[in-house]
Amino acid sequence: MSIKGSSGKIKTEAALPIFLVFAVIAAALRLYQYFTIIETDTGFFSEENFTVPLLYGILAVAGVLIFVITYLAKKVPLSTLPEGKSIPLAIAGSIFSLSFLIDAAIQFYSCTVISSATGSMEYLTSSGAISYLFKSGMAPKGLEAFFALLSAVYFLIFAIKFFGASVSVQNRKILAVMPVFWATARMLQRFTRTISIIYVSDLLLELFMIAFMMMFFLSFAQLASNVNSRHVVNKIYAYGLIGALLAAVVAVPRLVVLIVEPSRIVSNDPLEICDIGYLIFAVVLCCEMIKMPTEDNITLKEVEKLQKEHEQQEEN
Repeated sequence: MSIKGSSGKIKTEAALPIFLVFAVIAAALRLYQYFTIIETDTGFFSEENFTVPLLYGILAVAGVLIFVITYLAKKVPLSTLPEGKSIPLAIAGSIFSLSFLIDAAIQFYSCTVISSATGSMEYLTSSGAISYLFKSGMAPKGLEAFFALLSAVYFLIFAIKFFGASVSVQNRKILAVMPVFWATARMLQRFTRTISIIYVSDLLLELFMIAFMMMFFLSFAQLASNVNSRHVVNKIYAYGLIGALLAAVVAVPRLVVLIVEPSRIVSNDPLEICDIGYLIFAVVLCCEMIKMPTEDNITLKEVEKLQKEHEQQEEN
């Protein structure tokens, strides 16, 4: 017997209030840290404080709870996108598309700044030029900008569909994986930074956030394109909400600090609008999918077994 989907008492939607409660607490703790113990020039903690282990403990507990709930729940929403018009999804998709455009513009601008600061690279060998492109961060930034543009196009199509237009998201299979590549390029960019112990407090949270973004985007691409999507709905909720939880901790306090006291923003870790866009999109998608009919929460092995049985029945 599979452990996945084994509990009829647990409901998938129970992950949402858990996400909300823990996100509010964790974001408030992080905001407190920004105003009290985070050094603006290094991004690290200026002193030992009980909120540091408390924050990581809260995030760990929340992540485990969300994953366990979505994994054990016997029923999950139907493994397709909602049908028809959905203004919340359309607005969330539009915001996400716009945030990708902003990110693309910022990364393209960063590439031009790096290029103008270093001047011509004609003196470098081909291998030296490639090494320079990655060490300087220009290559990851350029890739991030490129995939951000394509991701913006994809989520614009997504938004138009849910505003009621007769466009297909399911047929955009190549565009659907562009956000996965965008997150991968963003992860690579984090490793081109000069990594020092003084930046660990922000870097660690960002790395986990991007990792869960990547897994969410991959599952979402399967769901939206209807490619072997029967077993991914629990992953949409688990990876989506855990990633959104981390995005709330990373981005929301920075947004508040930027509005209230901009001088306290760590220079090496500015606010990135795409994190806010992801947070909104992932939560709205999970909320909208709850309204759909349910089906059994099964494993990939069980999906393959059902497909073989269906094929045998058609042959007979």
